[in-house]
Amino acid sequence: MVKRIISKVVIAIVLLVILTISVVLYMVHRRTPHFISPLVMLSPSGQELGIIVGSLWRKGASPSADPIESQAYVIKLEDGLVQAKSISGTEAVLAMAWRPGISPPELFAAASPPGKPNHLFAVSVSDAVSTKFSRILPSGLIVGSMIWDPSGNTLAARVLDDKGFHLAISYDEGKTFSITDIACSDGRRVWTDNRTLYVQDGNDILEIDVGDGKIREKGTFASGEDIFLVGNLDGRVVYTLGDEIYCDDKLLYTTSRKVKQILADGSYLAFKEDGHVITLDDRGNVIHKKNIDDDTFLVALSSAQKYVFLLKNFKTIERYSFVDSNKVLTVYQVK
Repeated sequence: MVKRIISKVVIAIVLLVILTISVVLYMVHRRTPHFISPLVMLSPSGQELGIIVGSLWRKGASPSADPIESQAYVIKLEDGLVQAKSISGTEAVLAMAWRPGISPPELFAAASPPGKPNHLFAVSVSDAVSTKFSRILPSGLIVGSMIWDPSGNTLAARVLDDKGFHLAISYDEGKTFSITDIACSDGRRVWTDNRTLYVQDGNDILEIDVGDGKIREKGTFASGEDIFLVGNLDGRVVYTLGDEIYCDDKLLYTTSRKVKQILADGSYLAFKEDGHVITLDDRGNVIHKKNIDDDTFLVALSSAQKYVFLLKNFKTIERYSFVDSNKVLTVYQVK
């Protein structure tokens, strides 16, 4: 009888210890500050966002760096309503890209979780978020960023292997990658059509032909100190050279200083300068100017919906219309 009582007491103590540990871990998680990464990807329709919410960064890193403990979310924006849906099984996401021309929308993402294989996965976004596939990448291969061609058939990626950062191309949804000798020191790549790709390496912007299943470097498109490849403006390449913004070989706009937070989509450009976000049309005319705080990031631009997306203090994503600045919506917020 005494042994039975002692056994029950021991079991009760063990259960109490487990419960206490669970409560402590839950409270620690609740008190851990969460931040939104500036890696915010907007779908071609402008009605879906892919975001990363992180709670642990590498020692000494700011929330602008890649989190090593994180959760990816898809945010649906329809008729002024906001729905945030978590993507199960995601951590340490380094790259995301919406695939154009696909219905329902598909978001591809690459992750490099500590102690686990690097992998590429895709989710389909309709009423629910469902995983289309998850594939383990070749050993040692890290996908740092990626972008689909306009047709959604060819995926260009900036990958890191034992030789450094290089351009890689996939023609089969990321099942295989052809890793080239073309160096990509910068993360931006720009498609202007389904076979012409522009990449930046140091002070050079290179033109690449990837048509017919072959990858050919055609030559240097533009060069210069402080050059920065931006995006595609109505099928033309946009880049900055110091304080000047160019579209192909045409000077589009001169800023008061060199800008890095700059985006292009469809027929519009937006950039951050001296406490403002300035929106230009495809002729370089200023069509909107909005005051913002210094700790605010310009993270997305939608030509289709006429919206600019901002990340404030790594905590809040806001959206405003650059044709009606009174329309401001809080898209997502963490505590």
